[in-house]
Amino acid sequence: MARYVTAEELAREVGGITARTVRSLRSRGIPTVKLGKAWLYPLDKALAWIESQEEACPDPTSAPASKPCRAAAPSTSSGTKGGVSAAAALARETAERLKRSLPASSGNVSYLGARQDRQSRAGT
Repeated sequence: MARYVTAEELAREVGGITARTVRSLRSRGIPTVKLGKAWLYPLDKALAWIESQEEACPDPTSAPASKPCRAAAPSTSSGTKGGVSAAAALARETAERLKRSLPASSGNVSYLGARQDRQSRAGT
């Protein structure tokens, strides 16, 4: 019969990882069983799954430290990209459209003034 352990117990068994890491491995496919509210891990299957996920670290001396860099060709560009200026133009256009659609602050003042006039005529 398989032995089932909690995330904390599996983390201790593996060593070097936390229970939170073990729980996050559920989304990557570590074998689990849910009993009620508890997620349990079949110890043998979980350890085998973890071992199958190991990647061999490359030998640091076998690969070059960095890739050679290709120098960029000289450019006569002004430095701005076409997409950036198009976005700025769209933002300006949208702001202007919003300004035209919103009532001016002076309109609000005249509304308040008309309200006060009506109140004073009513004698309140």
